[in-house]
Amino acid sequence: MVPGTLEITPITDEVVVTITGHNDTTTYDGKEHIVTGYDVTISNPLYKQADFELSGTAVAKRTDAGQTDMGLAADQFTNVSKNFNNVKFEVTDGYQEITKRTVTLTSATDSKTYDGTPLTN
Repeated sequence: MVPGTLEITPITDEVVVTITGHNDTTTYDGKEHIVTGYDVTISNPLYKQADFELSGTAVAKRTDAGQTDMGLAADQFTNVSKNFNNVKFEVTDGYQEITKRTVTLTSATDSKTYDGTPLTN
């Protein structure tokens, strides 16, 4: 009897992994707001989220009005599966946005008979 040889070759078709960072928009309230994480869509059902790694974090924090991006980029994601050798990462960054709070000021109303001094209220 002659032993056989089995060989498993990697999938060479391109696998597209689409990463979409989470977003949050809120009105200024003086508190820190945090958004974390991302959604994943993969073009090949055999390729799983465990088959790639992120070097970095998917976090954006902000307190004042404006926008802070997570900083997610395709070069932060790495294929770690030996079963796929043509993996492309398409990344849309996430962000935390704080919008300005609308403030309406209304002055008081008052009156007096002229006496040569300023009217204050």
